[in-house]
Amino acid sequence: MSQNARNARNLRNAIRRENDLKDVTELLTRKGYEVHPPREIHGLRFLVKSPDRKYLECQFKRRAFVQWETLGNDELYMIFPGKDEAGSREWYLVPHDKLFEILKARHGHAPKWNNPKLGEIWHCPVSKHLAEILEEYAI
Repeated sequence: MSQNARNARNLRNAIRRENDLKDVTELLTRKGYEVHPPREIHGLRFLVKSPDRKYLECQFKRRAFVQWETLGNDELYMIFPGKDEAGSREWYLVPHDKLFEILKARHGHAPKWNNPKLGEIWHCPVSKHLAEILEEYAI
C-alpha cells in the first residue's frame, strides 16, 4: 500500500471516529448524561456523569473490544456502536469486565484470543446475537 493510500485511509478513519464520537456525545446528552472531554488512553477515554449522578470512566471504541491486561479490573465502561448505519444504530455502554466475560464465553476458545504480547484480547462487530445479549446495555 502506498503512503498516499495509507494517509487517505488514516484520514477516513479519523473522520469516522470524530463523527462517531459526536453521535454518541449527542445521544448521551439527550439521555441525561453529562459528557466530559475525551483524552487519548488506549484510544479515546472520557468521563460521563450518569442521570443518577454516578461518574463512569468510558473507553470509546468503534466495535466491541476487550483486553484484560490494560483495561480489565478497573471499573471501566466500554462504549461502542452496533452495526447499523450512523445515526440509526444502537450504542452500548457496558462495564469492560462484563463485556470481557461475554466475549470470552463466545470466543475464548479462538486461537487469537490469547495474544502472546497483549494477553487476552478480542474485538468484533456487534452481531445480531451479541446485540441480543447486550440489549440491557443499550443507551
